Amino acid sequence: MNKSRRCQVRLPVGLAAEVETFAVANGLRLGTAVRVLVRQRLATGQDAAVCRDCRAAVASLIAAEHSLLVVASILPQGRSLIAGLATEAAAAAEQRLALLDQADQAGETLP
Repeated sequence: MNKSRRCQVRLPVGLAAEVETFAVANGLRLGTAVRVLVRQRLATGQDAAVCRDCRAAVASLIAAEHSLLVVASILPQGRSLIAGLATEAAAAAEQRLALLDQADQAGETLP
């Protein structure tokens, strides 16, 4: 007989809705869906450091956006200038991330 352990978990409303959507989309009961999602997460091998990096990235993005809005409020036509550069900025960010990925795969440390 397979031993199991009951685990009660409280989820924020939004997360619970996402889990329920996942369960319905995959024809699973809620408990089964939770087990599948937990197994998938554990199988990725990511650790808590990845989550800390994600929070740091979001904080950095918020700071960058705040700086951008300050500059836009000072410059004449600042908002239209910033809107015009948005695509270019996204492309530059993707290139920077690609460089970081390459350095990480090569075991290099960037300044």
